[in-house]
Amino acid sequence: HTPPAPEIKLYPVDEAEQDSSFLAFRNRLKQAVSERDTTFVLGILHPALRYTYGDGAPGREGFKEFWKLGVENTVSGLWKTMQWVISMGGSFADDTTFRAPYVFTDWPRASIRRTVVDPYFFVAITETDVPVHERPDSSSAIIVRKSYNIVFQHPDSYKYGDWTKICTMNATPGFIKKSQCYNPINYRACFIKSDGRWLLRYFIAGD
Repeated sequence: HTPPAPEIKLYPVDEAEQDSSFLAFRNRLKQAVSERDTTFVLGILHPALRYTYGDGAPGREGFKEFWKLGVENTVSGLWKTMQWVISMGGSFADDTTFRAPYVFTDWPRASIRRTVVDPYFFVAITETDVPVHERPDSSSAIIVRKSYNIVFQHPDSYKYGDWTKICTMNATPGFIKKSQCYNPINYRACFIKSDGRWLLRYFIAGD
């Protein structure tokens, strides 16, 4: 019998306040995202921006087409996605590079009791006291509550709409809301300072 793996926590990290220029930039970006300000967002894209691992036109025009920005009668999925990414903190790689969110930058990359915290199979709970339900239904029984835990995500989680099927490190199965967890290879961003301006160098998902 293999003993259950120990609980692994991933607490939020946000180093933005270490650089006042970046903090001001991010606050302005948050405002732009909330107002769906396409002009501002397109204006901060690095000329060599990377936004997909697949086919796509390079740089700004490709990004604009990929996210359907400026397409009449279309609400781009960019706004919700970017708001999520930039609201979850992050870390400086150096004085001119900030990466987000913390789930990506601070993800544990070591093996723990032969359990590899593989980003393809695990997610981080991003809130405190998150209820783990018996079924994908808010009215179902709460099995346990978790705060900032890394948990296993079942491959068939896509079947459950707004819910994710998980298993805790001590082998307790259940369901949590997708909005309360995040995967490190989901969308992440890298901002670099170039000629005194902060620019978005990549905004990408996958591996």
